[in-house]
Amino acid sequence: MGITESSARLDAFLRNPRRSVALDRLAAHWHGYRLLVRLERPHALDGPLEVTHRVKGALGGRLARAASPRALDGGPCPWTPMCALDILMREQLRVKGHGLPKPFVLSVEPAGMAHLDVAMTLFGAARERAAQAAGALVEALAHHVDFHRRAPSVTGAKIAGVAGEPFDGIELPPPPAPAEGVALDFLTPFDASGRAAEEAPSTLVARLARRVDGLSRWMGLEIDADWAALSAHWKALDYAFREYGGPHAARKGSARQDRWYSHTVREGELEIRGDLAPLWPILVAGQMCFAGRGAVSGQGRYTLVAPR
Repeated sequence: MGITESSARLDAFLRNPRRSVALDRLAAHWHGYRLLVRLERPHALDGPLEVTHRVKGALGGRLARAASPRALDGGPCPWTPMCALDILMREQLRVKGHGLPKPFVLSVEPAGMAHLDVAMTLFGAARERAAQAAGALVEALAHHVDFHRRAPSVTGAKIAGVAGEPFDGIELPPPPAPAEGVALDFLTPFDASGRAAEEAPSTLVARLARRVDGLSRWMGLEIDADWAALSAHWKALDYAFREYGGPHAARKGSARQDRWYSHTVREGELEIRGDLAPLWPILVAGQMCFAGRGAVSGQGRYTLVAPR
């Protein structure tokens, strides 16, 4: 099975990246698997972020059915091959005081008036378990997701189609000119804990850089960068945050652990101007892996657009 055959093998892989890669070569080495499940649109539907969080919970529930007792308790799976729940849902290790990101993201968005698309991207070594992830996701969507909180009859949806394919490398277009800049147009709210986006917008870039760096380990990569110099550079760029409405609360948690909490999220567009070339690969990769906490459940999904 490869890297994910055992927890010991995966741990060694994540702790000891196989190669060092410069930021401007990162896009060529990013790899993973994209899965898309198209549903017939339920007649009652909550917002995309609420639904995506429930999809993650239902996915975890399906994976738990084939998990070891130790993995269910939050520990490393002792089985060979190790269970997919451990690979996808457990924090594997901490690097420089931060937990390594989980190796997947989910998103939900309408596909016309009649359908709903649920996408799952697996990063790096996690794509070895693409078949298991696909089976668990399809079962969860068909039978176990509450698409509307106040309509308990809307549990599960009819599957209209499933498609998946691996990817090896992502496109890296040239960065815009310093005077033109770029805008991160957030398609879903992003986590706003810590310093407010309008007070310290560069913290969004810092979180994104840490996430891209962590996910690169799932691909056997260590980014060769002077992070202190890069941080000083992105802090010196010009930022403008245009918010859509005000901050609001989002509820998330774990049904399996019966733990729930609210956190503040914001929606908007973050404009950045200046020399973007040094951090451009991070901004491009972030479109695929999203930004900030809750990215696995679809928070912080954005696309790069020209500033308005």
